[in-house]
Formats: sequence, C-alpha cells, structure tokens
Amino acid sequence: MDVKLFVIPLALLLASCGGGRNPDDKVPHFSGGSNVWSVWGMETKRIELTDLPDGGVSFDFPTTPDEVGYLMRDERTTPTSNISVTIKLEMPEGEILADPEGKSCVQTAKARVILQKKNDDWVNEFGRWWSWFDAAPMVDGETTLTVSVTDINKWSSVLGKNASEAPDKFQNVLDNLGRIGITFGGCGHFGHGASATHGGKLTVTQFTIQ
Repeated sequence: MDVKLFVIPLALLLASCGGGRNPDDKVPHFSGGSNVWSVWGMETKRIELTDLPDGGVSFDFPTTPDEVGYLMRDERTTPTSNISVTIKLEMPEGEILADPEGKSCVQTAKARVILQKKNDDWVNEFGRWWSWFDAAPMVDGETTLTVSVTDINKWSSVLGKNASEAPDKFQNVLDNLGRIGITFGGCGHFGHGASATHGGKLTVTQFTIQ
C-alpha cells in the first residue's frame, strides 16, 4: 500500500515515552483540520493540521513552552518490508529542541517512526515500538527516513527492549496495528516532545508502507 503522508545504554531508553504516560488521558491534543492525522503534545492552543492531496500533512511547529510529541494516524495495513517517511522542515532561523524546559538536557530533536498496537492502553511495554537507530534530526530542509520492519534489531519497545529480544511481541503489533506515525523527542525520550525556538513549518510529503 502506498500512502502519501555502538550501543545505546538501556538507561537512556527507559520509558521512551514515559512508560504509562497516556497522551489520550494526560496530555491535551488540541488539533483540527485533518480527517486523517492527529497530534499529541503539551499545547496551550489549537494546532491546525492541513491534509495534502497525496495523503501527507503539514502544520506550524509550536514554540516553547508548547510542544508536539506525536503525529499519528489510524492504520490497519500490516507493513511487510519497510516504512518510509519524508519530512520537510521550513525553519528560516532557530532550531527544534527536545526537552525545551531543560529538565535533563537540551538537544536538537529527532523524529522517529512509531508503531502502536490497536487498542493499546499506553501502559503495556510492548504496545508501542520506535525505530531505534533510524532517526531524522529536526533541522531545516527535507529528510527521508526509511525503516525496515524485517530487521527487527532496529526497533525499541517502550522500556528500551530491542525487538530481537521479544520478536513475538513485535510481530503481534505488526499483525494488530492500530496507529502509525512519527514522534519527536530526544534526551533519551523518543516521544516526550519538541519545540521550535522561532517557529517553523513541518510537512510530511510522503508516508509509504510496504
């Protein structure tokens, strides 16, 4: 289906998205304008999403203290080869930072592909999987991120477990996919959010599942 839209220490990956932190319950997701995509983050104002004719989406990246952690859509197609996403970031000045409040560190945010199981409770360690080593720095310009779903060493669970350590759990999510998308984060937390220092526009120009 073609839809257009060294070792890392375990301690750095624990609670990749807060373990039991459930964006549906605890984090406001004020977004509108899209029939396909939704964002989750810590926003004080509504984020307007614009659907593109080819299935992509665009929105203005929020500035500190607002942040976006998840950009996802419902998906039932099982990836059998890879997932490819192209992100275009228009940011004339400034940067996109993870952990903008500086609780643990401040660094350039990265985007990763995320898979989420249908009816996931946001607590199960194996309900969400991130593209572990495959990440795109959030910098001005266009970047394509292609992640294999057959090389399961490339995927991390909520608590930082490599999919090769739990291949049945990873396959279970592929077979029962509920959502797919991109998360923004850094400082050891893949989806805890990112903010633009001077604003910017993010566009997903293509999102392909094979």
